[in-house]
Amino acid sequence: MKGDSARTAPLWFCLYLNRLPIEIFERSALIQTDQNDDLVTENDRDKRDVSAKSSFDGIQAASRLKPLDTTKQPIAIVGQHHIIMSNSIAAQSGIEPGMLTTHAYSMNESIHCIAQDTEQERQTLNQLAQWMYDFTPHVCILSNDCILLEVASCLKLFDGLDTLKTHIENRLYQLGYSAKIGISTTGLAAQVAAKNELPLHTIGSPISQLQHLSIHQLALQPADTDKLKKVGIATLGELVALPRAALRKRLGQTATAHLERMIGERVDPHAWITPDIKFESSLFFTDNITSQKALLFPVRRLIQELTLFLTTRQLWTDSFTLTLSYRNKKQADIQVNLAQPDNDEVLFLRLFQTRLESGLSSKETDQVSLKARHFYPADPDNRSLFDETLLDSNSWAGGDLEEDPTQDQSSEHSGSRASNITKEPIKVSKEANNLISLLRSKLGDHACYGLSIEDDHRPEKSWNKTTQTRANTSQDGTITQRPNHRAQKGVDLLPRAMRPLFLLPQPRR
Repeated sequence: MKGDSARTAPLWFCLYLNRLPIEIFERSALIQTDQNDDLVTENDRDKRDVSAKSSFDGIQAASRLKPLDTTKQPIAIVGQHHIIMSNSIAAQSGIEPGMLTTHAYSMNESIHCIAQDTEQERQTLNQLAQWMYDFTPHVCILSNDCILLEVASCLKLFDGLDTLKTHIENRLYQLGYSAKIGISTTGLAAQVAAKNELPLHTIGSPISQLQHLSIHQLALQPADTDKLKKVGIATLGELVALPRAALRKRLGQTATAHLERMIGERVDPHAWITPDIKFESSLFFTDNITSQKALLFPVRRLIQELTLFLTTRQLWTDSFTLTLSYRNKKQADIQVNLAQPDNDEVLFLRLFQTRLESGLSSKETDQVSLKARHFYPADPDNRSLFDETLLDSNSWAGGDLEEDPTQDQSSEHSGSRASNITKEPIKVSKEANNLISLLRSKLGDHACYGLSIEDDHRPEKSWNKTTQTRANTSQDGTITQRPNHRAQKGVDLLPRAMRPLFLLPQPRR
């Protein structure tokens, strides 16, 4: 089932997140396989496979996480004292949707009943819709549990529907969610296909794809369904065979327009969401966390999401905030600041652990949130395709060639020294920035500072302490250029005349 590059008609993917209310809490069970590492070391950076962070390599990245065994922890979502949804172990105990919570406790006294949080579901749905921008620029939220993607223009990039579907499913798995995927040539038909789990190979016209479905499966209003049932209409095929005028007279304009949009006889406009350059993610826990050691694993999970977000959008960040809450009450805000923008999972986790150990007392926590608002275009180290030493004219064949008498050896050696000098600060700068970030996390943001030149004729007033500033960075997450530290306050890009390092007892010209 490959995508046709000549396809002009729209093709819709509908992601039906039917288990979103409970997966908001279940996804906290996704942790890294190795739980024996209390501290991530710098050497881990070299062991990581960079391709695992690629936006097109969801399978390898998803393999780093595995579901925790939750068979001993039944969970149910509750609304108005009734069970709305339950996980598999709760269902094995006989707990079903619609059951009273008191009845559920009598069947399994260890069940965790959690009140449904519709606001959190809405925020999560918006965040997942933003993640879908990695696959298509046309994304809209169709309902409170469905995300609609127009993918006709992306099939060639992903080599067909099967590959695209695999990438989307793997991305959702990385984030801790699952969805039923429906495909059709109209958005409403794709939604019906997703909710009824129609196979992907049945793509065609919506009528041929859905004609065997019952009228109860077409997302019509219950009153309209009852009217159709009374006149003997049972399937979509029988419904579309009726004259439109008679159908409009019996059901009304709204129901008829819904049917025509579903089968493609009427234009179905969609409100595309706009990309929002910000990151926010949360983990909820059914069991409270009281130790700092146990807090590292969910934070690592959130940091992995942050680095994936930065990698897929080719961005870096210089700060993020972790909020610890208990029963919807904020316990602590942990602000992590970097000396320079970066996208380093190991560094982020180490800075958080340092800040955690430096002054946060153990408190009960049942929710951890991570937010990042300041972003900069990524500036990775660019390396030559070939080793630069092999390009040196004197290093071919493993030995020195005959010296060219016309070549200025002094300029050659000086140029070599100059090139070494320009290369070395790159490595030192990275290490120095990491050291400054660690010291700030350990001792406070103002513990490390630099010196800047002030425009004052008095030597004792000609310098000042400076800290890193986020110049031109707005609060709404707008991407800005990376800060130019040479252009900070008091640092002149133009050469200055030499100033005395100390004062003489008597002035001298």
